[in-house]
Amino acid sequence: MLTRDERIRAVTAGLSPGIGDVLLAATTKRLVAVARGGWAISVFYPQIASVVTGGWLGLTVTINTAGTVLCFRAPGHSGREFADAVRIGTPIVSGGLAAV
Repeated sequence: MLTRDERIRAVTAGLSPGIGDVLLAATTKRLVAVARGGWAISVFYPQIASVVTGGWLGLTVTINTAGTVLCFRAPGHSGREFADAVRIGTPIVSGGLAAV
């Protein structure tokens, strides 16, 4: 799934409502997520509008893109590192950062 000049920054596993267990990777170019049954999503960083984290038991990560919301729960430390890796890849837009 990776292109020749693409590298992985962070990987985490999580649980997404309606999808189940997901494996997520933040690469140097995009966010990639896969799950059983052939479900997959690939989102380039310029398409990401925000990355929101929160929660007490585990961490909920919500990634908003143009037309898609990906929400999953991950182990706290792993989820936080993953969210930070996605934020690093998300470009700055006029008026502030695209990811909060």
